[in-house]
Amino acid sequence: PDRRGPLYAATVAAPGPGTGSGIEVLRSGIAVVYKSTDGGLSWQQRIDGFANTYTPHVVLSKLDSRTLYAGIGGVKSFDIFYDGGLLVSRNGAETWEQMATPAGTPKNTPISLLATLKNGVETLYVSHMVHGTDQPTAYGLYATADGGRTWEARNPPGLVLQYFDVFASDNAVLYANDDSAKRIHKSADGGRTWTRTALGNYGPIRISPENANVVIYTGFTSLMKSSDGAATMRIVLDDAAYLGTRQFMDIKFAPADARVVWAAAKGYILYKSTDGGE
Repeated sequence: PDRRGPLYAATVAAPGPGTGSGIEVLRSGIAVVYKSTDGGLSWQQRIDGFANTYTPHVVLSKLDSRTLYAGIGGVKSFDIFYDGGLLVSRNGAETWEQMATPAGTPKNTPISLLATLKNGVETLYVSHMVHGTDQPTAYGLYATADGGRTWEARNPPGLVLQYFDVFASDNAVLYANDDSAKRIHKSADGGRTWTRTALGNYGPIRISPENANVVIYTGFTSLMKSSDGAATMRIVLDDAAYLGTRQFMDIKFAPADARVVWAAAKGYILYKSTDGGE
């Protein structure tokens, strides 16, 4: 949002093949990655290299604006299982190629991707979600600092960390939600060790780009804010009070101005705060 150039969007439809007879369905549908070069007035599909149409996430590299990473969902559809995984494009989404994924995770669904930059080194964090009995046992939060050639698990033993965020100014500070206990966990060493907090969380969580102690996260149909590193919280928005029960799906701070926060809820509802989520 703070640099002029192309816009990219990941869209989700039913999983299906991206090659063979299914390609015409893919081309006429709404799934995969779209690119806009006119500020969002028009969009073009960018599917060259996709083998599965279920694409929940796309993220830009912090080092190169022409490099993107896409997370592909591993989901069964009409009794056929389509493997998930990661794709990378190095030419502005014109073509895509498979990335190496953590051992044992080819069928997992990447549910969150985040690229960080520190001292000239880009780290890609990926969290994986399990769908059904077709999945392997290895899943959770992983990180790579060499483009996927090697991966390091950043998951606490016995827990499944799904939605997460990394402090923009120092990728040592992370917050994540534990999918089993629905609790926020915090790390101060890049995810190698974690501390469980008393705060509950049911979805996306975001850290202010200016202060690692300021966190906004979801309570399913409400937004909560902590200003003391997830020690305490307060409700800052209850969607049910406005439009009925709607699940919050995403939260974003404006990178250049932490006073601006966006929150998206189901039903194409978008909220904006100009006072840091107060």
